[in-house]
Amino acid sequence: MEKKIIAKLREKYFDNKNVLELKKGEILMVKGQENRRLFLVLEGSLAGLVSEDKEKIEVFRSGEDMLVGLHSFFSRTFFAYSEVVALEDSKLSYIAYEDDKVRPDEFLEDFLPVIIDALFERQLFAKKLMMKQEEALKRNLHRDKLATLGQMAEGIAHELNNAIGVIRGNEEWLEKEIFNYIKDKESPEVFSNFEKGYDNGQNLSSAEVRKNKQFIEKKLKLSTSYAKKLAQLGFGKEEIKSKNFKNPTDEVIDNMHHFWKMGVAIHDIILASEHAADVINSVKLLGSSEREQTDVNVNRTLDEALVLVQKQTEGIKVSLEKEDNLPLIKANDTELKQVWINLIKNACESLKASETENPEVKVTSEKKKDEIWISINDNGPGIPNELKEKIFRPNFTTKKGGLSFGLGIGLSVVQKYVDQYKGTIDVKSKPGKTTFYIKLPITQS
Repeated sequence: MEKKIIAKLREKYFDNKNVLELKKGEILMVKGQENRRLFLVLEGSLAGLVSEDKEKIEVFRSGEDMLVGLHSFFSRTFFAYSEVVALEDSKLSYIAYEDDKVRPDEFLEDFLPVIIDALFERQLFAKKLMMKQEEALKRNLHRDKLATLGQMAEGIAHELNNAIGVIRGNEEWLEKEIFNYIKDKESPEVFSNFEKGYDNGQNLSSAEVRKNKQFIEKKLKLSTSYAKKLAQLGFGKEEIKSKNFKNPTDEVIDNMHHFWKMGVAIHDIILASEHAADVINSVKLLGSSEREQTDVNVNRTLDEALVLVQKQTEGIKVSLEKEDNLPLIKANDTELKQVWINLIKNACESLKASETENPEVKVTSEKKKDEIWISINDNGPGIPNELKEKIFRPNFTTKKGGLSFGLGIGLSVVQKYVDQYKGTIDVKSKPGKTTFYIKLPITQS
């Protein structure tokens, strides 16, 4: 409402004699009680409340230079249709219906613009309130669904936990038996390689293995396959140039690599069973909100994610380029691994479904300013422009008639987790190159 109109009404009808002051929480009107006054708010604010199912709902709010009591005053019922309460310490001026200034025809004409404006404001307020209640209802329904789903998930998770417990128990027994057998029957050097695989897994990136392999090929004149085996075992420039290094035969390399792979296999089984247990615990918490977050090493979660998707990456060249000594980020370890697993699996599905020649997935991590940047790139068919805006929606999938771009419900989960960590996710795609960029804030010390 224009201030000029209010100023004229204030000057003509409201004076400093009829002034009322209310403390915060004090009631101006009670629903159903008589009211023969029209109030102008000079300072503060008031709200109109009606009761519905034992709950008080706000139906209007009036601040400075706004009128209160319009309905009872102008309808001439002289009964308040709502309870009016001061939201803060407030000051009001008022005019009574019996006042000499109130001449029905002239009075109504003067106030008509104000009445129309107030009705519009209250309609708008009611619409917003209705939308708010509708959203609250949707949230409640969603919460009920999650609670039901959570109860079902808890039962399933209990059974899966039992199965994981059996696997873990037998794995621990086998682990001890194999450990003791190799230690007793094989040479210290063989046992050392087995232990290296068991403790660290396949911890060198493909770029590091490739670099060491090229050096070993030239230096030791070995074939590509045997040079690669030594590189995977952790042999690089320093180890090869060491005085204690002896050029091994092909048979010795095969033997060392064989037992190293056994160690890696046990390491990966333990990692997979622990991750499965973590995922099951996440499923049990399906009806709850955010999980516990701790300081997490991103590079370690990338290493472990690649171990867990080995089956899906078969036949695909996968490389991981990590910036060393990345700062920690605040996240949930299991959820972060699920982000990488989802994105890498999607890339692999896309490459296999499109039968891309020389399929490749490249994962990188680096620090930029106060963020960790992770990119996951593939050389598949790309994502059509019309789908880019939809891929993060829940339940959206591109799998039709056997054709798949490798996208589905997993991406909505990825988006949720990244948002939860106050990060961002973006995708750039064209035929032959699709890259997902994830930026996560570094934990402040």
